[in-house]
Amino acid sequence: MQRFSTVVVVHASQERVWLILTDAGGYHRWSSTVENITGSIASGEIITVRTHAFPGHAFHHTIEDFEPPQRMQWVDRAPLGLLWRRRTFTLTPTDAGAVLVEILDEIRRWLAPLIIRALPTLQKDLDAFAADLKRQAERGTPPASLISQYRS
Repeated sequence: MQRFSTVVVVHASQERVWLILTDAGGYHRWSSTVENITGSIASGEIITVRTHAFPGHAFHHTIEDFEPPQRMQWVDRAPLGLLWRRRTFTLTPTDAGAVLVEILDEIRRWLAPLIIRALPTLQKDLDAFAADLKRQAERGTPPASLISQYRS
């Protein structure tokens, strides 16, 4: 198994960070690594993720372990068990009013080494994703999902 992880302290509320992470339609506006996400980021749902690292390829993730606003996992299982990938997001409030965001990517099965070799920037992309999330959450503009809740 291959593991990649990153941690970032975000000076925003846990709820704000959670809203950004669960607003599938908003990723293309703030993430430099995600081209777009279709579907709903909610327990048991399947989302389709397109990234800049794999142009033209779509990853289909099932949302598991969905515990708002603390934790969720995106799990991608390739046919015939050739590859299994899990991205875990954990949000922990700090005493200082910020939130510690931990993101862990785990890749296993026999195709994992080939994927890792094909994408030598996986850690770099994960770090960039975390930095983008921090920037978006600390910005004054609320996420689109929050705005849409108050529109009539």
